[in-house]
Amino acid sequence: MKFKFHSHDAYYLPEGNYHAEFMKPADAKSTPYCKSPIRLTLEVLYPLPEKLAQRVGRNYCTDCDKNGELLEHLSSAFGSEVESFIDENEDFDADKLTGRRVDISVTHVQTDSHTKPFVKLTAMYPAGTFKLKE
Repeated sequence: MKFKFHSHDAYYLPEGNYHAEFMKPADAKSTPYCKSPIRLTLEVLYPLPEKLAQRVGRNYCTDCDKNGELLEHLSSAFGSEVESFIDENEDFDADKLTGRRVDISVTHVQTDSHTKPFVKLTAMYPAGTFKLKE
């Protein structure tokens, strides 16, 4: 008997630390709190079995007065290099993240608004911060 082991649109990543790579950013659905959200998705590179591709994604608000969490995560991972993602019009070019590697930490969160725990990207670090055995 064969069955799908996991779905590419559902992420069941165990809690822990990982090496990851940014995928192409996407628009996210606006909310009353945030008019301009962005979806950042990272492909987990290690440690995972080779045939069990996993991703972790998170929506961030890009509104000027509400983008602190996005800037905190990116500054933690890239330091002053974050400035290189800003173009001549002072717009942040999220496409420049595509293919960039970082280390990430994820946890599981349970809330009343979700029927099951969800994976939450809690922090980003410079690539190679975690000394994971490969």
